[in-house]
Amino acid sequence: MEHELWVMSFNVRTDTSYDKELQWQYRRDVVAWVIDGIDIAGLQEVQFNQLADLRSCLGNYHYIGVGRDDGREAGEFCPIFYRKDRFTVRHSGHFWLSATPDTPGSKGWDGGCVRIATWGVFNDHSNQRDVLFLNTHLDHAGAEAQREGGLLLAERLGALSAQFSSLPVIVSGDFNLEPDSPVIRRLLNPTNPLPLLDTRESASRKENVGGTYHNFGALATSERLLIDYIFVSQNIQTLEYRMLSDKYNGVIYSDHAAITACVLLNIPISRKSA
Repeated sequence: MEHELWVMSFNVRTDTSYDKELQWQYRRDVVAWVIDGIDIAGLQEVQFNQLADLRSCLGNYHYIGVGRDDGREAGEFCPIFYRKDRFTVRHSGHFWLSATPDTPGSKGWDGGCVRIATWGVFNDHSNQRDVLFLNTHLDHAGAEAQREGGLLLAERLGALSAQFSSLPVIVSGDFNLEPDSPVIRRLLNPTNPLPLLDTRESASRKENVGGTYHNFGALATSERLLIDYIFVSQNIQTLEYRMLSDKYNGVIYSDHAAITACVLLNIPISRKSA
């Protein structure tokens, strides 16, 4: 039996007094409302206090992830929130987008910030299928950090896929790059060890497919940047892609629009031999 899976990529915008009336305390309830109902969500720019707020608001969810600055609680997280009534985490881990990816807090190349990736193997109770989900946030400033970070992601995804017997793979993230960039094109290159598809392109149905970064509505629609993505492996079918409205109940919930995709894992259920 086929079971649809709704996934999300969502840069929630970090908590900073610079945002004034758009600071986290005025947005947190709406952010939680946007996430609620999604099966698995990859979030970016989440500080520890924001994580605590979301855990409180989203009682039906658990999360995996660590702070990028120390591998514990310091700095922004790239957490993966998942419905605890539907999924169990079989395996999980994280690595830094740097030349020393297993060193906590390591900054990559010419990057402006420390960057991290979080991954987990999730078992879906509804059909006993496993899926590998990875969430990340590529650097915004350094061209070398973007290039090398993209190469590292492709390498690690290939290794994780091989380690877990070619499970279906979902990747969420703020890549800070538009679709025609060499880094994005390389990630989608069919010659990769793990070829990926952009759900925005492969979806059977699409709703609101514009740019995702709008700087709290400050950019004109024609200037909005498409820099947030949900990628999937080729054994996943994308039924629907949506970019959500940037405002709910009159509140602009982030400087990025959340994106969602409805997917099917087109693989046979693995069974242990008797």
